[in-house]
Amino acid sequence: MASIRPSLQGASFKDFCEQPENRQLMMEHQRKEIRQMQKSSAEMSALQFRGSVLESDYEAQKNIAPFLENRVLRRIVKTFTNDPKGDFSRWARNPLVLKMLNRAKEVSPPRVTRVVRFYPRNSLYFYLP
Repeated sequence: MASIRPSLQGASFKDFCEQPENRQLMMEHQRKEIRQMQKSSAEMSALQFRGSVLESDYEAQKNIAPFLENRVLRRIVKTFTNDPKGDFSRWARNPLVLKMLNRAKEVSPPRVTRVVRFYPRNSLYFYLP
């Protein structure tokens, strides 16, 4: 009898969710959960990026700071954290990479949305989309 009860409860919940008066409520709840999950994922990604930047040396932080104002350039800088060796500083100090970022910055105007935090220790701003 115990093995029958869980399957009956599962079927009754499925029936409950599919009833017309409950279906809309369940869909709204699912959309809300998805939005919360996406927001949480974006926050974790931003925290990981911030950690990678703050672990790098001062010169690397100083080099990339001007590019964090622009959403597109910030995404490019964020790809520096994908280095298999985890060497963010090497990319942030590479003269060819900095030259490319400067050219892209000249073409693309900054779109600052909001400042998340200011780190006075190293004068580095972080922006979120």
